[in-house]
Amino acid sequence: MTALVPDNAFPETENWRPERKGGQVTLWLDCARAGPNRVTRQVLDELNRLLDAIAADMPDAVILRARRPEGLADGLPPEDLTDLESAVAQDLAEAGASVLDRLAGLPCATVAVMHGRTSGTGLSLALACDHRIGIEGMTCAFPEICLGLHPFMGGTVRLTRMMDPLEAMQMMLTGAPLTGVRAKALGLVDALVPECHVSEAVRAAVERRLDRTESLRTAAMRLGPARRMSASRLRSESEHVTPYAFYPAPFALIALWEEHGFDPKAMQQAETASFSRLAESAASRNLTRVSRLRAALEARNDEPIRTVHVIGAGKRGTEIAACIAAGGLRVTLEDPSLDQLGQAVHRTARLCDETGRPAADRQAALDRLIPDPKGHGRSRADLVIATGDEEIADRHELHRALADVMARGALLVSATPHLRLAELAGLVRSPSRLAGLRFSEDVPGLVEVTAHRQTDPKTRARLAAFITCLGQLPLAVMDAPIGLVERLIAAYLMEAMVMIDEGHDKRDLDCAALGFGMPVGPVTLADKLGLDRCLALFHTVTETSDCAVAAIPGWLPEMVEDGHTGIATGTGLYLYAKGEKPPLLPVEPASPDISDRLVLPICDAAASSLRRKIVADADTADAAAVLGMGFAPFRGGPLHYAKVRGGVPDRLRTLAARHGERFMPDAGWGGLA
Repeated sequence: MTALVPDNAFPETENWRPERKGGQVTLWLDCARAGPNRVTRQVLDELNRLLDAIAADMPDAVILRARRPEGLADGLPPEDLTDLESAVAQDLAEAGASVLDRLAGLPCATVAVMHGRTSGTGLSLALACDHRIGIEGMTCAFPEICLGLHPFMGGTVRLTRMMDPLEAMQMMLTGAPLTGVRAKALGLVDALVPECHVSEAVRAAVERRLDRTESLRTAAMRLGPARRMSASRLRSESEHVTPYAFYPAPFALIALWEEHGFDPKAMQQAETASFSRLAESAASRNLTRVSRLRAALEARNDEPIRTVHVIGAGKRGTEIAACIAAGGLRVTLEDPSLDQLGQAVHRTARLCDETGRPAADRQAALDRLIPDPKGHGRSRADLVIATGDEEIADRHELHRALADVMARGALLVSATPHLRLAELAGLVRSPSRLAGLRFSEDVPGLVEVTAHRQTDPKTRARLAAFITCLGQLPLAVMDAPIGLVERLIAAYLMEAMVMIDEGHDKRDLDCAALGFGMPVGPVTLADKLGLDRCLALFHTVTETSDCAVAAIPGWLPEMVEDGHTGIATGTGLYLYAKGEKPPLLPVEPASPDISDRLVLPICDAAASSLRRKIVADADTADAAAVLGMGFAPFRGGPLHYAKVRGGVPDRLRTLAARHGERFMPDAGWGGLA
């Protein structure tokens, strides 16, 4: 891309647009790469050259702003953090910190204006300024912990000195974003204003009218005893959520603050050294891989879907319509029952409340949800989604009828799990525009976009972009009797049921899975899902699988028939009504004979999805497992784990010799390098 040529004495840059007006310099960040601004090594190198020009003719103030709608700036892209050697990571951290220290050391006032999203090294950049002005609706975060890292380039140092240190540590340890209101309350931003008042807020900052004094707790935490006591509590809390054996980054961050929180210079040096060590760790490399898998699922399209019509105001239809309305799109919801439509509106309001949406957003979502008892929206929508649980014949008739009324070029989606797209393709006028969507109440944020052999790639691309627009992740799969995520979950749970039938203690099974790194054990997960749903899932797997699967124990349908279905009823595999609780993390790792029987069937099911062409590649299968069922994220996915571990097909053959044909490795392993 051609460098941007400023009309003043500033050097040419690809990513910054400098402007000097009177005694004020505004550095507009407008990165050459597509997508949101990201504070990369190149961006920082260019900023360093701009600071040379500023130092030669010092202004009264330097303002950092961005032209991109997404926000001021995000952090480094995942690919820049992939497989970093320690020396490279150290050089990156030191170089970035040096530039930001120069910015922080300018004798003139410096102000960062933050709109939209500011995160990672983008937030480190903002923290290096004297003041931060937030525009209403902004968020900010340090998500590095999700990559097995912690903030660097001085981020840990400045955040813990700028606001309540414990709040700062919680923000970094969770990676969760702060809203603008919360950031203002904590002192991370000095003012939160609407766009029209930014100039006045900047003027107030430059004139030092926004200066603030240090809080008593911030000062107290510089004392060793108070900091050590707080660090001990943070360490204990982190061990329950992200065990040190799996996730070293939280503990490195806590140690960094505990040991050097009183000395910014020492903490800066220790931050760089700690970041460099973590960048080389297996956990960071695998978590960075997961981040890349997540980013690869996001989609954009030049033919956006703007209006949607949902047929069926039952539970599934209402949740889909609510998700669409909350995502900013107009949706008509069809059902002949006015009572059902009324309940759907109330349910939508409740869903908005449960997700903590502000009152204005809640009302806007309700305004976009339009009850449509006569189905007028069928002929006007870019996308028609058919839901419901009627008889198959009724569903078929509906799809025939839709073919005559839908708008030219509109897409038709089936969101009824037990309907096969191959059966529907012969009933519709344009099978190339027919696809499926599998929304899951158990996996919010991930939606399977299913296709059949005649589905046009453009249809899949538009649907993937539509799901991304809703703030969720589209997972591209081919149509099958059962969803990919459901199949992976079934592999995990079915073997656990067999092992309980063999006499294994349920707590031992959960402990073995937790010891491997799964976020929840199979017994606990079965109770959460509901044993009735699990039983239906197991029957589907048994009836449709093209290879041997675990048998369904006879006691499971009896439990379901007696109403002992899990957490919802108070009794399931655990007796919740009697105070029984699932185990926490085990003290010692479980025997591989137990953990392998639970985990390797997931790996085998992922390999099977490749062989059956349900997914296009191993990365998609890994993304489904990690993002859909929570397969130990720090291991990078079941197929990646199997590749790193090595010898998994041979181990499966050993298990097959001991426990039965269901463990024989799928032929899909032959296609994996």
